[in-house]
Amino acid sequence: MLKRIVNIGIGTVLLLTAAGCAAGTGTETGGVKDEKPVTLKFWLRQDATKAMEEVFAEAQKRLNADGLNYKLDFVYVNPADYPQKLSVALAAGEEIDMVWDSPRRGMMERIAAGNYESLEKLLNQHGQNILNVRPKEMWDANKFNGNIYGIPLGNAHFLGRGVYVRKDIREKLGIAPINTYDDWIKFLYAVKEHEKGTVPLTPSFGAMHRFLIDENIRAIPFTGNNLVFYFKGNDGKVHNLFEEPDQRIIDAFNEYRKYYLDGIINPDSVSVDGLQLFLAGKSASLTREDFMLVPAHLSELQKNVPGADIEYVTFIDSNRPKITDFLQWNFISIPITSKHKEEAVKFLNWANVKENYDLLAYGIKGQHWEAVGDDKYTSNGKYGWFPYAWIWNPVQERVLDNQPENVKKMIYWARDAKNFIPDITTGFTFDTAPVANELAQFNSLTTTYIRPFDFGAISFEEKFPEFKKKAGPAAKAIQQEMQRQIDEYLKNKK
Repeated sequence: MLKRIVNIGIGTVLLLTAAGCAAGTGTETGGVKDEKPVTLKFWLRQDATKAMEEVFAEAQKRLNADGLNYKLDFVYVNPADYPQKLSVALAAGEEIDMVWDSPRRGMMERIAAGNYESLEKLLNQHGQNILNVRPKEMWDANKFNGNIYGIPLGNAHFLGRGVYVRKDIREKLGIAPINTYDDWIKFLYAVKEHEKGTVPLTPSFGAMHRFLIDENIRAIPFTGNNLVFYFKGNDGKVHNLFEEPDQRIIDAFNEYRKYYLDGIINPDSVSVDGLQLFLAGKSASLTREDFMLVPAHLSELQKNVPGADIEYVTFIDSNRPKITDFLQWNFISIPITSKHKEEAVKFLNWANVKENYDLLAYGIKGQHWEAVGDDKYTSNGKYGWFPYAWIWNPVQERVLDNQPENVKKMIYWARDAKNFIPDITTGFTFDTAPVANELAQFNSLTTTYIRPFDFGAISFEEKFPEFKKKAGPAAKAIQQEMQRQIDEYLKNKK
C-alpha cells in the first residue's frame, strides 16, 4: 500500500523552509528569499507513524533556520509492496528524488536498468558530511561496477548475529543469564516444557546457520545469501554445496531439523513474520542479524504483554579474526529521473550533521530519547526506529545505554573497520546478465528448498538430492560464471 498526504500528519510530511543557511550544515549561506521551494520526493520502505509529525515539524524549524528552501514530500510504501512499486515507478519515468533500496530487494537489477544516478561528482561537490561519516572501506566495498549508485547505510562492518530472549520468561523459569549457545538451547527446551502455548523459537531466514557454522564460511551475497554458494577462507574461490557438501553445513541443517521435530522451532516459520510473532508475545526467542535491542521492539512487546522484557544476547567471539566484505544492505539512491539531484544531496548532507542525525534517528530529545554522553542514549520507544532507511552511519549512530556491557563492547567492535580482515573480493560486483536464466531458475527453487532447510521444516538428507537434481545444472553455470568474473577482478586488482 502506498500512502501520500500533503500536510503535517500521518503519511507524507511536507517540510517548508526559507532560503539561506546556518554555519556547520555544509550548505551555502544567504539571506531569506521569497522563492518557490524545491519539492523533493522521497520514497521510504515503511509505514508512517504519528510520532513522525512532531519530529518532522521540529526538522522543519531547523531547516528554516539553516536556510534550505526545500519541501520534502515523503512517500511511505508498505514493505511488502515496495520492490514492485519502486520498479514500476522508475520504469515509468516517475520523477522521484530519493529512494531507499537494497541488493536484497532488486537494487542490482535497477542499477543494470539505468535507473540510478552515479553519485561521485555530486557527493564531492555537496556531500562532504555524507563522505566523512563513512570510512573508505565502506565506500570502496559498496560501489557497483566501480560507481557509487547509492549512499551506503549501515552502522557496522560485520553482520550481527544474536538473539532476542524473553527475559521475563527466563527469570520466571529460574534460568541464569544466557551467555553461550548451549545456554540458549537449554532455555528453549525449558520453554517448550514449562510454557505451554509459547513457541520457543521463531528464527529469521538465514540467521540460524550463522550460529552453528564457522564465521569464515560465508554465504555469497550475490546469490541471495544462501549456503549453496559460499566462500571459506579468503582466496576468492566459489564453493558449490552440490559439489562440495561441507560437513559443517550439513551438520547445521541436520541440527535445525532436530529442533524443528522437537517442537523448538515454530512450525510456521517459513510463512510467518517472526518479528511480529515475537512482539505479539507468542514466541520466547527470535534470531537477529544485528548487535542491538531496538527500543521500539521492546515498547511494542510491552504494549502487547504488560510486564514482558527483552534481552539481547550474542555468541560472537570478537577476539577471533573475522573476514568481512564491508557490504551494506541499505542504500539511498537518486533516480536518474530526478530534476533535483543536487538539492537531494544537499538535504542528505544536512541530515548527516550530528544534531540533525540525532533528531531524525531518535526523535525529539527529552520527548522520545535522552543523550547519555556523546555516543549513547536511552529511548522510550515511542518514535520508532528507522535510521537504516535514510541516514545510518557508523560514526554518528548512538548505542542504546541499557544493554549489557559485553553487547556494547561488541557494537563498538563491529563499527571499527580496523578490526576486520578485508575479504579478497571486497569491491567485486557480480554481473548476473550472462546467467540471468539460470539464476531465475535457481531462485525459483529457494522457497521450496532453501527456506525450509534453514528452518528445519524439511529433512536435508531426504530432500537435498532432489534439490540437487533440479538446481544442480543451473548452480554449476552460476558458479563458473561467478568464478570467471572474480578471477578477472582479482587479476585486474593487482
